[in-house]
Amino acid sequence: MNSYIRPTADWSDGHPLNSFHLEDVGGYFFVETFRSLREPNFTAKVLRSTGTPFGLFRNVTQSLQGFGGAPYPDMFSPAIAGFAAIANGGAPCGNPFDGPTTLHKDTVKSVFSEFKKRVDYIKGDTVKYVALHYSQQNRDFRPSEIPKNIGQTYFHEIGQKDAYGAYEMLNRSHLLFDFVLDDRLNYETLSQYRLLFLSNSVCLSDEQCEAIRRFVYEGGTLIATHETSLLDELGRERGKFALSDVLGVEYRGLRGGTNDHGIIYVPQDAELSHKFGYVICFYGQESAVSVLPNADIHVLCTRSCLEGERLLNDFDPRMDYDSPEPAITMHRFGKGVAIYICGDVGGAYMNNPYPPLKRLIADLVKRTPPPIEFEMPEAIEVNAAHRGANELMIHLLNNPTPLLPWRIANREKHDAEMTTFLALREVNPIHNIRVQFNDFAVKSARLPLQETNLEVSGNAATVVVPAVSLHEVLLVEY
Repeated sequence: MNSYIRPTADWSDGHPLNSFHLEDVGGYFFVETFRSLREPNFTAKVLRSTGTPFGLFRNVTQSLQGFGGAPYPDMFSPAIAGFAAIANGGAPCGNPFDGPTTLHKDTVKSVFSEFKKRVDYIKGDTVKYVALHYSQQNRDFRPSEIPKNIGQTYFHEIGQKDAYGAYEMLNRSHLLFDFVLDDRLNYETLSQYRLLFLSNSVCLSDEQCEAIRRFVYEGGTLIATHETSLLDELGRERGKFALSDVLGVEYRGLRGGTNDHGIIYVPQDAELSHKFGYVICFYGQESAVSVLPNADIHVLCTRSCLEGERLLNDFDPRMDYDSPEPAITMHRFGKGVAIYICGDVGGAYMNNPYPPLKRLIADLVKRTPPPIEFEMPEAIEVNAAHRGANELMIHLLNNPTPLLPWRIANREKHDAEMTTFLALREVNPIHNIRVQFNDFAVKSARLPLQETNLEVSGNAATVVVPAVSLHEVLLVEY
């Protein structure tokens, strides 16, 4: 089945974001990707969450003005697109080039010979850590998304940019996560994970909220932002957070209206102050909340009282720039913890991919210890799965493609620039990647594509991968 489960907002891409259960009848998804080479990993990860087998196709990756597809194209871009499918349990398919086959057959042969080496390293059940909600309910019924559903936006504009921004921060922080779609937002699914991330999941049903409530009460961690649970699954107003008791705060309204604006948080937590200094800044939207009476709340950040067009023009740490207004809170609920962030940090990251904001989100997530940790540059995308009863399979994909603006007005200009000026001309190898296994007693590790055994050292078993050129598979026995 040809599906358009892509991050862009045009309604022609508005296919259901829940499973069709095609796997029950031997079916599979086929999806084309267009926007940039950061899109295949996102799309493949969403497809994996449906439970249906899939193939991923990437359209032209390198072009030449006056000719269409470039003759004798480099292999980097089509290889990375295919490796993204493999790393997420899918298959690369099709020929991602344009023009006479004679002029690109050598590149095709080279790329597909690399795919062939990896046919035994595709299928597996993901290592569970973070579940990130990605929602058809929010796409179809959230007021901010409705204009995108009736053709009032640009073809290459990102839909649900708050969820996409959260994806970018988690993915490029090397935190293991899966998407969880609306029909999987139940306790049976959530109980497999340690942390649930609701990035402005405004539209939630009562049943979904009850599953989330139970997940936290039984010991899970929740991170929720902005207007999460303010509307029901059909976009009808509740007037309050359905998850207010879990979050420990009550909704007071939008702060600053529906326009993006500068926001400053002041760390109150000693650890955050040490890591982030006096202020944490971003540009987006925010809610105002108050703490519920008798809530077991720890305020991690407050909102600065600074106002004006240039909020930090006259900043001095000796001035009065703080307020008592909570901005990030941590609430104990049953055996678990709920972290609430007033700001739409996912959307803000797509406005400005500001590194301290990404580090803040990674820090909050890692307060719930990850099963595996990675030390490596942002360029690497990582996925981990159980390949057998006692074997882990870790995919390391070297994808230095830059993040594009979330709104692209001119499709033809974008497509030309993406495949000319932004086509990957070279990909530099990444060296000495450290992988620490917190939850697994590792016995051995190897790189099967290189036929190389690796040393395992330390109390928390650590493996160093010498280099990743484009893509490597790390197999670990435990």
